[in-house]
Order: sequence, then structure tokens, then C-alpha cells
Amino acid sequence: LYGWPIYLKWAIKHPFKGTGLARRVQKKVLADIEKDTELEHAHNIFLNLWLQGGLQIAIVFTIFYFWLVLKVFKILKNLDGKEFYFFISMFIFLVSFFVMGSLEGFEKETGFVPFWLACGLVLGHERHLAK
Repeated sequence: LYGWPIYLKWAIKHPFKGTGLARRVQKKVLADIEKDTELEHAHNIFLNLWLQGGLQIAIVFTIFYFWLVLKVFKILKNLDGKEFYFFISMFIFLVSFFVMGSLEGFEKETGFVPFWLACGLVLGHERHLAK
């Protein structure tokens, strides 16, 4: 948490620029900042996305994330039995991902895979219900 203000200061100075995607690129651009914090990244997925892709990327991801949570609620209204419990667990996963994402960056390597799998399951099930 102590590194957030330092990274946030850089992000505010360059709101739409971003460092470029991937932590390798971020490390080169933010080398001086990372010496001060002794961290490899901001340890916050939303702040990392802002740093790497600019504010527009962080906003789009945040909107998409909450839109997905609303989709889960919409699906839950129409379910019962095993599917209901599955989507309750999906909701718990999304809340957990949000909490952990606020304290750790998941965009490195395969950390994002469970999130994208959850997206596929939610959106695929919604499409299945629409038929």
C-alpha cells in the first residue's frame, strides 16, 4: 500500500500515456520509481492497468468488471438448484478477485486466466439462457 501514492503520482502526471503493456516495459519506464518503492509494480490491478495502458484502459476494464458482476446478478434471479450455487460461487470469485486485485496485480503471466474463464462462463451461460 505504501507504493500506491508514488505510482499514482506518475499515473496522474501521464494519465493517458501509459508505459506500454507488460511489466518488463513498465520496469524500464518506471525504473527510478521502482528504486524508491523497492517494488516491481503497484500491487493493484487497476493501478497497474492505468500505469501500463493509460486511464482509458483502467476505466474500460473497471466498467467491464462491474458489468460482469451485474450479469451474474441477472443470471442468479432466474436460477435455482445446482446452477444457482455455481453462480453464487462465481459471484464470490468475482468479489475475491476484486479484493485480491486491489492488493496484487494479476495481469502478469497467467494470473488473469481465471478471470477470463469466469467471463466466458457467465457470458456463455447468459447466451444459453437467451436461446
